[in-house]
Order: sequence, then C-alpha cells, then structure tokens
Amino acid sequence: MNKVVFKKGVNAGYKSLLELKREREAEEKLKSPEKVRNLFTGFIGGDAFATKKGFRGNALDSNWGKHIFISFKNDDLELFEVAMRSSLADVHEVVSGGEFGSAFLIGDIGFYSDNFFAAQAKLLKDGEREMNAGTMFLSRAEWEKVDAKIDEMAHFSNFRAKRAIRGDTFASLALRENAFCVAKAMIDRGVDPLLENEEGDDLFVILKQQYSDLGLELHEVTLEIEATTHSILVPSEQRKLEEREHTVIQNIHNMIAFLDSVVANLTLRLQRIHGDKKEQRMAELRKTKLSAYQLWNIAQEDKAMDHIKECGELRAYLQERLDQHAKNSVSHVTLATLMLRQNAKNSSKKALLVRRDSNASNVSHASDAKSARSGAGGSAGGSGEVLAISGGGEAFKQDKQELKEEVEEEDEPDGEEDAQATAQLMALMGIAGDTSQEKKAGVSAALKPEEEKLGEILGVLHQDEFEQTFYR
Repeated sequence: MNKVVFKKGVNAGYKSLLELKREREAEEKLKSPEKVRNLFTGFIGGDAFATKKGFRGNALDSNWGKHIFISFKNDDLELFEVAMRSSLADVHEVVSGGEFGSAFLIGDIGFYSDNFFAAQAKLLKDGEREMNAGTMFLSRAEWEKVDAKIDEMAHFSNFRAKRAIRGDTFASLALRENAFCVAKAMIDRGVDPLLENEEGDDLFVILKQQYSDLGLELHEVTLEIEATTHSILVPSEQRKLEEREHTVIQNIHNMIAFLDSVVANLTLRLQRIHGDKKEQRMAELRKTKLSAYQLWNIAQEDKAMDHIKECGELRAYLQERLDQHAKNSVSHVTLATLMLRQNAKNSSKKALLVRRDSNASNVSHASDAKSARSGAGGSAGGSGEVLAISGGGEAFKQDKQELKEEVEEEDEPDGEEDAQATAQLMALMGIAGDTSQEKKAGVSAALKPEEEKLGEILGVLHQDEFEQTFYR
C-alpha cells in the first residue's frame, strides 16, 4: 500500500516526485559534503610587483632580460633584483648577433641600438651618392631631404640601447645609460670588468667617456644656473633646471660608488692572480698545464693594476668637481631670490611704519580727549580722570618701549648673507659699483622722501606737548 505523504502549505496532502528527489539529495549532501570545485580564473603568469621608481609588471621568469633593460632607464636597482630572481637569469651573458642587419642578442632578448641604425644609414647615404654620381645634381637642401628619408628608412624599429658592440656585457650597456647602481650590482654579482668587446673596449673605456659626458653636462647646467642671476625663469623652467642639476650630481655620486666597487673587485682579482701564478710555478715543476682561464687571468695582472690606479685618479677628479660645485652653490643666489628677500625686508619696514603711525594717531586722539575733558568738566572729573590718564600714560610708555626695541632691531646692520644679497641686487640694478657723485646724489634724492616721511612719524612721538600731557 502506497504511503500517503501530507504536505503543509497551499497544496496540502501530497509531495511531488521532484520535491522528494531534492530532499534525498539534500540528505546525501549532509552525509557526504560535495568537494569544492576549482574555478578557472584566467592565466596568472607571475607575481605582480611595483618598484619605488614607478615600474609595474609581473615577475615572469622569461621577462628577466626585458626587466634588466628597463632597469637601465631609471637606474632601478629594485627591478634588477627582481630580474635576477628568475631561474633563467644569467648576468654573465654578452652581446652577440648584429650581422647583416639582424638584431643584437644578449641572454634571451633581441634588441637594436642607435649606433646600429646610424651605421646602416651611413651605408645607404654613401651608396645613394655613389650610384647617382654624374647623373643627378641636387642642391644641399635637396640632399638634406634625401638624407632625412634615408634616416627614416634606416631606423625601422625602436632601439633599446644607445650603443652596443658584440662582446659587450650587461654592465657595459648599463654604464652607457648612466645606470651606475645597476652596473655596481652586476660587478658585485661577478661580472668581469676586464672583459673586452670586439673593438677592444672594456668597462674603463666606457667609464672615461661617461665621465667626459657628465663633466660637459655639469658645465652646461652650471652656466644655465649662473644665467639666472641676471634673468628670472618661469617656475616650470626653474624646476626642470633644478632636476637636471640634481640628476647630474646624483650620477656623479653613483659613479664614485661604482669606482669603489670596481677597485674592491680588482683587489680581490689580484689576489686570485697571485694564487694562479703560484699554481703556474708548481705546474712547471710537475710538468703539468694550467687551464686557459688561469693563463688569461695571469695575463691581466698589469691591466688590473693600471685600472686600479686610473680608478683612484678618476675618483679624485669627480670629488673635485663635486666640491667645486658645492662651493659655487653656496655663493650663488638667483635674481628671483634676491628680489624676494628685498621684498620681504621692505614689507617688514612698511609694517613697522604703519604700526608707528597707528600708535601716534592713538596718542593724538587721547590727548584731544583729555583736553576736552579738562576744559568742560574742570575738577569734576576728580581722581577717576587722573587714574585714566595715568593708565593711558603707562600704556604709552609700554608702546614706546616696544617701538624703541623694534627700531633698534631694524637699525642693526644686516647679516653677511643679507648684505651680500643686497649688494648683488644693487649691482644688478646698476647702483652698486658706481662711486660717482651724480649717482650718489641720485640715490640720495630717491631716498629723501622716505626719510622725510619717517622723520615726520618719529617726530610725533617726541613732541613735548604729548609728553607733558601724559607724564605731567
């Protein structure tokens, strides 16, 4: 006999087969909970990260070469360390490729360089002139248009490096971009500073070129800063000039730190060379051979000693430039700064004159009120008026004492910086340095109205009638 199932609700008395199925499934779930299904949320290539210098990306192992090149742009040491955590990273790779117009290759990344495009453009320009010699006669302006088209054709892609030569290391590429912090980290990780490229250049040849470029840039920035003593820049240009100065000075400091790291590396290198020379003597006695790397390392002894000496001299030159720049910065004052200082001093003096005028006016009003009361009321005011006048006299004494102190402060000679700034401003305005009587007379005539006004204000405070009124 079928069991009747009663149901509470609108349709009471039975349950449908679907409802019974759902109840059974719910009971089974309670007995054995269903496993959580893994949902596909997309491909995640690596951990996302951001450096303090603004780079954002994913820490993919295959991106280590790309991250190293990007770290050259802002000398981002943090990004370089992320690249080196890759299991594929090898900081000892050197540049290869570049034959027959192909891209250069270092590690697992291909790239072009600006000097590569420039060489191709030169070949095309020379070929164009050779092919058209005697057949086409173009003016200088027309050849410039042809050369511009050739340059556009030769630069068929973006370049990642300004200059690259087969045999360059990552450190060589970093130095050409002034990424001294990244290059220093590479030296600390074992990059050999004595390796040469196909043109026979090692890191020290590149260092000398970068020193020359930095010195020239610092000289240009210094000239632009000196020009601000005679002209006023808009705020945006002033900020750009200050940023350029800060960048050049910071690059020089980073170059000094890089030189110190190289000297430490070569000092350890000399110790290994001495060890290899001992093994070489033992091998001669035993009639054995050293490895090719040991023989090459021994041959680098003189070169390493010369580079250590060059590093010391270069460091001294850099420090001398920094000291000279710091000395010039202390004595340098822009025209805008001079005008701001002079304006602040004039504003202070103007406020003092306004206060003196206000106090003199208060004294005059108090004297008029006292005269009116003494004439109208006679002795009716009694002791109350005497106390009021006495109180007013005490307040006037206090104000007079404060004004006297302020006058003494204003009359004190300016400090050395203010005096120097005033002298520079006067020199720029064509006043200082001219000792002629006509010039002095002109300056005195210009200052005379201000002196007369100040004398009138100060004279009010010393009139006998006011002193007799309040100190009778």
